[in-house]
Amino acid sequence: MWDWLLSLDKGKGGLLQYFPRIQMEFDCEFAQIAASRLPQPVSDGVLGMVQPQLFEALHMTRTGHKLLLAKGIMGLP
Repeated sequence: MWDWLLSLDKGKGGLLQYFPRIQMEFDCEFAQIAASRLPQPVSDGVLGMVQPQLFEALHMTRTGHKLLLAKGIMGLP
């Protein structure tokens, strides 16, 4: 999970601050993170394809971070 987060912003490490929350809320399981994808978007763009509660659980407020994470989630199997 650490390496995946690091890869989402090309090694800058901006998303690593959310690692403890991912560990606490989702046990660092990709299946749990991937389960946040929505079958029907709630709004336009990639952010609308991910449950907003995921961002709330991670205390993620920056739009850029949300976009990076959402794009990563859409790429998960």
